[in-house]
Amino acid sequence: MKKLLLTLLVLTSLPSFANSIACQSEDEIWFTSFKLDGDIITDLRILKNGTPIVSRDKIEGIKTRIFKTEFYEFDLGAPRYFDFEKRINSKVFEASFYLKKHPFGFEINVLCKKLDETI
Repeated sequence: MKKLLLTLLVLTSLPSFANSIACQSEDEIWFTSFKLDGDIITDLRILKNGTPIVSRDKIEGIKTRIFKTEFYEFDLGAPRYFDFEKRINSKVFEASFYLKKHPFGFEINVLCKKLDETI
């Protein structure tokens, strides 16, 4: 029992390797924040003028790597999506999302910045 408690204590004290990321549109209307760990996004928040539009706790996506660029695709419920590509070890990248429930709408672009290496 003592070994189990000690193991749990050690595991919970280890740092998470998820990256906190904040994004903002050029017109400062849209704000997005999330944590990225491999091909999983947690705590995804998309706000328009400070009003929450999308809030998801965990989304598993598709991560593809071609040379030094990683491509990420996250399904928010068709036809909605959140996608981005970034260079390996890049702290700044652009993301795009589509939130309309019909196919006739515009994609929204935001500039993203990695806030820290560990959380």
